[in-house]
Amino acid sequence: MAENSFDDEYLKCSTRMEIKHVPQLLKEERANHALLETVWGNAEVLWKSRKAQISPPMNFKDPHGIALTAFVTEAQAQTPFYHEFNRAVTLMGQSRKDYIYDFPFKAFHFYLVRALQMLRRPCEDSYKEVVYLTRPDTSILEEQTQARLGNFTLAYSAKPPTAGNEPLLTIYTCYGVDVGRFFEKKRGGVVLIPLSEVFQVSQEGTSNNLLLQSINRTCSYYECAYLGGRKSLDSTGLPGGGYSVHTSDVSMTVFSLTALGPAPAPGPRSHPSASSGRMLLPSVTASTALIVTSAVCIFTAL
Repeated sequence: MAENSFDDEYLKCSTRMEIKHVPQLLKEERANHALLETVWGNAEVLWKSRKAQISPPMNFKDPHGIALTAFVTEAQAQTPFYHEFNRAVTLMGQSRKDYIYDFPFKAFHFYLVRALQMLRRPCEDSYKEVVYLTRPDTSILEEQTQARLGNFTLAYSAKPPTAGNEPLLTIYTCYGVDVGRFFEKKRGGVVLIPLSEVFQVSQEGTSNNLLLQSINRTCSYYECAYLGGRKSLDSTGLPGGGYSVHTSDVSMTVFSLTALGPAPAPGPRSHPSASSGRMLLPSVTASTALIVTSAVCIFTAL
């Protein structure tokens, strides 16, 4: 269960963060992390050579493009930075203290999340473009549930070959962004899905394959943690059962999302495009816990 992932969406504080905090934070984190400095510098060169052909939105600034270019490039190459960043995202949401003191990618995470939010298309457009992903060693314990991805995940329009009982995930996403244009050679069919998107998950027939259909909502345990937002107390204590996935790095589990009630019919118009639950931004010194709906998660391989 991805309850320990850092999943802030910055919905109540993006402008404040972008103006007052993140630029200086990025300078400090680059100075303190040699690998981040190298990756950011390389991505900056690539971004500046491509942004004229991409035509990003008006409020889409260079740091957003650099962060997105860096993540996609590093993920495709499965580099040490990609694994370190994904592992940190997966683990540093255990508490706000862990995030504040031990998460070395606060600015990078902010710019990546905001880039995906700004580049997102209407659900009726992105949902109709199915993408695929493979995951090893998946066992099915229940017929269906609702779940979210536990990390930033690349999926592809081309159906990959599978070996043996390796499961295939067929994904219909509302929040995924086609990032193929951020590669050196223009190409589509590569979609980056944020970790907070909620899917209805069902088994395809009697096979190990899974069908993930977006319900057009996101769900987060955190909101504006840098400014004092604490982890939701309602995000723990989920019932057992679901889909169990194992990799060499981490045990991954999806649990039934009984807190949300019966699963609605999935699709681009089934839910308003909003983060699920009630999001409140406390002051920097406030101790009030954020109130959000409980989520269940699929970890991505690190």
